Amino acid sequence: MLRRTFHEREQLVKNKNSLINQLRQRLCCEFPEISQRDFDYIGVSGCNPTLGHIAGLAGNPRIKTTAGTGISEYSQLLAKDIVTYQDRIAVKELNLRDILELEQFKDYCRVFEQFLFGTVTQSLLLLHCYPIERFLVNGKPYFRGDHDISWSGENFKLT
Repeated sequence: MLRRTFHEREQLVKNKNSLINQLRQRLCCEFPEISQRDFDYIGVSGCNPTLGHIAGLAGNPRIKTTAGTGISEYSQLLAKDIVTYQDRIAVKELNLRDILELEQFKDYCRVFEQFLFGTVTQSLLLLHCYPIERFLVNGKPYFRGDHDISWSGENFKLT
């Protein structure tokens, strides 16, 4: 469940970034004054103020008229799609937080929180280190000595 939710979130982020790049290219001609603004920031209204303005979802009094050609309907639709993707990403991150609170991850998350890792980083680390037992040799931590255990001739059972 963790793996699937994490990868779904990552795919949404990739798609959102692709849409942002398309919108930036269009805004270079249509509204160059805002083409390089931060579109990842989520404002108090639940969406990015600049994207909300472009999409016609919320007015932004700080955005004045443009020296460009004006915002096209296609760019407005791109902005709406980006806002939708941001909402879907937020839902996936809430799902990840719920998963991280499962009992089997409590000890791991306690350590991650000491390093102030966020939800996405904690999820990524869990994907790579859970369960920790798979990194043990005969139930003990593997310490490399003079030679690699794979060449030792002894039969080690990975658990």
